[in-house]
Amino acid sequence: MLPTDNRRSCHAETYFCVVDLHAITLPHEPKALLEATRQSAATYIACGIDPERANIFVQSHVSAHAELAWLLSCGTPIGWLRKMVQFKEKSQTRVRLLALKVYAEGILGSYEHASV
Repeated sequence: MLPTDNRRSCHAETYFCVVDLHAITLPHEPKALLEATRQSAATYIACGIDPERANIFVQSHVSAHAELAWLLSCGTPIGWLRKMVQFKEKSQTRVRLLALKVYAEGILGSYEHASV
């Protein structure tokens, strides 16, 4: 639970994202993903995040996320991706299975971390 004084002093609008799009970059069971998504949202609430005072949303329910990934992908040079450890590892270990997901995941992830 969040301490009471923190709840009273926080006047900023807050957002908590249940990230599920990254999970579909590998083969997955849709029903298991749905359950894991629900469990993640429930975990926020169990930790004291009040959905009446904070915004909890599911990443795949916001089409702007996928649209932004496409726009960023169009302008990101492959050379930048080759500098990322995660991209290097995935592209070397899965050469035969290399797909756009390896490129797109790295692009969006790098921008997500840069904005924090």
